[in-house]
Amino acid sequence: MSSLRRTDLLALSNLRNDGRKPNEIRRMTIEMSPLTNSAGSNVTGSALVQMGLTSVLCVVIGPVDCARRSDELSDRAVLEVNVRTAPFAPSSGDRRSTNPTTDRRIIEQSALIQKAL
Repeated sequence: MSSLRRTDLLALSNLRNDGRKPNEIRRMTIEMSPLTNSAGSNVTGSALVQMGLTSVLCVVIGPVDCARRSDELSDRAVLEVNVRTAPFAPSSGDRRSTNPTTDRRIIEQSALIQKAL
């Protein structure tokens, strides 16, 4: 009798490598306000979104006054989006360190989020 590997058993059972069925999605959790507004903190709101092994922490800071008077618009708000990745999870998929001010993918992600909102 030959022994079957885990991947062979999953394939025979029509399951993905992580044990999910083909039409089953990963579990998603959303935690509102994981960062409390403690003394000295300027965080207005926050959310922690997790899906599978991916975690995203979103933080809202503001409103704040414009740095330059010329940027101030009385009938609109200005939205600034900053995307930062953890050092162990670079956006390009490889293990080289990235600079958030020059990494094209991070800059594009920031622009797309800002445009969507």
